[in-house]
Amino acid sequence: MSTKPEIWQCPQCGEKLDISALGFYAQVDCPACGQSEYVHTMLSNFRVEGVVGIGGMSIVLRARDLVLNRCVAIKVLNDAYRNQPDRISRFENECAMMAKVRHDNVVSVYSAGRARKQFYIVMELVDGCDLDTMVTRDGPLTPEQAIEYTIQIVKGLEAAHHSGLLHRDMKPGNVIITPEGRAKVLDFGLALGQKDEDTEEIIWATPYYVPPETLERKDEDARTDIYALGMTLRYLLTGNETFKESASSVSELLQNKFKLPPFATVLPGTDESLCDLVDHMTAFDPARRPLTYRDLLAELRAVKQAMAESKEEKSPENQRKARRAFVVESAVTAVLGIAALAVGIMLGTPADERELVAVKRGSYTWSSMKTLSEAEAALAQAKYDEAGQKFASLASEDAEPAMAAWASLHAALLAEIKKNTDAREAALEDFRYQLTRKDAVAPAAADLLEQLSHVEKALRGDGSGIEKISNQQVKALASIWLARYLIADSRLDEGRAAIQQAEKASTAAGEPYSVLADEFSRMAMSWAPENYIVLYEQAKDAMLQHNMPEARHKLQELLKERSLSEERANEARVLLEVCEVSTAMFDMLKRRCPRVYTPGCSPDKVAEAAGYLNKGKLADELRVLCLMLATKYREAFDRNPYKDNDTDTEPFAVMVRDWKKRLGR
Repeated sequence: MSTKPEIWQCPQCGEKLDISALGFYAQVDCPACGQSEYVHTMLSNFRVEGVVGIGGMSIVLRARDLVLNRCVAIKVLNDAYRNQPDRISRFENECAMMAKVRHDNVVSVYSAGRARKQFYIVMELVDGCDLDTMVTRDGPLTPEQAIEYTIQIVKGLEAAHHSGLLHRDMKPGNVIITPEGRAKVLDFGLALGQKDEDTEEIIWATPYYVPPETLERKDEDARTDIYALGMTLRYLLTGNETFKESASSVSELLQNKFKLPPFATVLPGTDESLCDLVDHMTAFDPARRPLTYRDLLAELRAVKQAMAESKEEKSPENQRKARRAFVVESAVTAVLGIAALAVGIMLGTPADERELVAVKRGSYTWSSMKTLSEAEAALAQAKYDEAGQKFASLASEDAEPAMAAWASLHAALLAEIKKNTDAREAALEDFRYQLTRKDAVAPAAADLLEQLSHVEKALRGDGSGIEKISNQQVKALASIWLARYLIADSRLDEGRAAIQQAEKASTAAGEPYSVLADEFSRMAMSWAPENYIVLYEQAKDAMLQHNMPEARHKLQELLKERSLSEERANEARVLLEVCEVSTAMFDMLKRRCPRVYTPGCSPDKVAEAAGYLNKGKLADELRVLCLMLATKYREAFDRNPYKDNDTDTEPFAVMVRDWKKRLGR
């Protein structure tokens, strides 16, 4: 049976051509007048608008989804392979596997379909620049940038690995960096399931990055992608992706990889831990590479920390500290501002009189000074158990009140870090008791005790006196306890401001408080373990009012919550997609039905307004979206106009099936 030819007529001169054999978004040149035009620009409900990139086997096109009114990327096989059954089969397999992967560091697959007798994949269109272009344009990345992007890439590859997928073409050109600095892995075109066999006769992966076992046709696993990522890291740091010797055969290429020079010789002066990591990832023998992505992440984070510590050690401030000579260990009291006068008197008093003076001035004995110094040192090294014990030993009933109050407050802070509620409350009770002992305070410490009284107010949510505190250490502690109260009371904006004030004060105070700045932020998450409920409810309120920008903002904040369960995170990601789709729909109703549609009206009212547009199942689709926004998932799926056909390829049908699956309904 013959197929009717598809004829294109030149809009300039009227010349006619048969374009039946041309693929998607093909350029036609009129033989009569030379007029050029792109044809086959429609794929189902997608209008192709340009070419994003061309690979060895496929083409990625930029298109607009005319139903959901959003830009997407569409991947199709090129003309050389689009009619080959084995290529089509691998292409479909790629789509099926990638659809399982949902992660912020992996480009998402939205849907798939067939048009013009060819299979196509609809994917997330990511704005940004790939790493290869970035390095070519701007030069090598800093070690800090390279490590940060590598950590994100590993998270994306690990997510794919959990779905049973190997990338097999990891390279800088397959990672896009968004304007916000997020790395997204794309192009799993050579991907295999972990249990699949590679039957390709041609090795398509880029030579510099391809692992030795791939060249030798040996078994591949996560370490295969880890090698390619290690070579990617080398390129990001050096800007060079060539070997010392050229290779014209697989055996020569293998020799180059076997003789890969240690990274320390390639880029002298690079942090030793970073050099070791690069060499570990690019070991010729897979058995000598990191075994899993989890192991690799641990190494990357350790290197990141080591580089930060090395940089800190070389800072001008720490160089000055290194040169500073401490005559006596108890000089820490000068930093703390605690009883400097008492210490001075003891230093100038004969040995047989020191005990008496110490008692009169408030038990500032050499042993207490030593214990305080040891407690501070342990705190600076994040040895919280040891520091807590030292501070607790200083808070005895007969100790000088300012010293005991100071120690009790630190003991409470450390108990908070360790999430020991009973110990925290006991330490705070001791702290409050010491504040009442003003008659026993040493004269040199009276001002300190007065400033500590503002911390007691902060514990009750009163931060009015914090600005009066001159001691930066006390200000940091007062701010952190105020933040704890405010966040627990769901006063999140005020709580965040208090956290920022604490971080600023702790940085100004120096060690050990500067090392606690990050700890303060981490602790803040535990103070409101139910904080996600507040954000969830705020997002829900915004969705019910059809305030999509606010809803998206709250959902994005919700996804940052460390205490968020995976189930709730999945729901938030689904709702973000619902918000994105709904935004276009509601904007259309505002323009087309301003007298009928009111933001925040019921799902049935929205469907009624959409009915005036006479666009097929649009009214039913909008009802489903509104029910999803109201988190009435069961009703939404029951009212889905495509629910009776599990194979329907309509974009909305595919999308709702995906939401239902991810929500576990």
